[in-house]
Amino acid sequence: MKEEEYVERKRKINKIFIWVAISAVFIWALSGYAIHYISFGDNETRGTLGDMFGAINALFSGLALGGVIYTILLQRLELELQRDEIRYSSEQLKGQKEILDRQNFEDKFFKILESFKNSIDEIDYSFYGLELKGNQALEKIVHIDVVSPSQMLMVNDVVLRFERVYEFKYVFFNKYFKELEFIMNFVDSSPSLQDLQKEFYIEYLKVSINESCRAMLAFYGISKYGANLKDIIEKYKMLSGLRFYLISTNGAHEETWNLPKDLCKHYPHLKTSFGKN
Repeated sequence: MKEEEYVERKRKINKIFIWVAISAVFIWALSGYAIHYISFGDNETRGTLGDMFGAINALFSGLALGGVIYTILLQRLELELQRDEIRYSSEQLKGQKEILDRQNFEDKFFKILESFKNSIDEIDYSFYGLELKGNQALEKIVHIDVVSPSQMLMVNDVVLRFERVYEFKYVFFNKYFKELEFIMNFVDSSPSLQDLQKEFYIEYLKVSINESCRAMLAFYGISKYGANLKDIIEKYKMLSGLRFYLISTNGAHEETWNLPKDLCKHYPHLKTSFGKN
């Protein structure tokens, strides 16, 4: 109940009681006038007639009862106002709790995301005498060791190649993908987030990793190491926009990734992306 509504209702109750009281006093005065001036006959007759107006006493008894009812109505109004204030306070506390839970979630989210980004820098790869690190190393691993640069492979063959690379660099890859998996599960299972908020944080994660990482994530989700993550990858469309081919950074030519098109069987949301290539 708003304060304005409370004041208005109280004003109406007061107004009704005042008019009832005025009416009672008026009737009382009128009855006295009627008994004294309008009645006729001797004193005995007047006494008999006066007894007829003894109902005025009942009127004042009713007025007293009205006063009790008036008090009860006011108390009821006060209690209703107090309940509304308690409810409002509870909603305020709930809102503050939601804000604190959201802040707590974000603190943890960005900390583990920062740890995940640091784990990328630990991945290395030797390429024609060059020692590549981080995202550059990951891109070469995808392009050369996981997918075939010279032939189109089926998804099962690519997954086998991925698992061999994963086992060869198990220390780095296991930490990398397990942290990525932890972040996605952390967001998906968070009780303090609504569905749209979960989608927002997963999208933030998505734009925080490059396309090579998402290509590897696709194979990780259907490998024996990351099967538990496959449904979440599909749920949040983590691979949307993934290209069937990769344009080289210098723009001189196109280096095909040869991502297997039957990857769509495992991730239906890829059909739109792969259908354009």
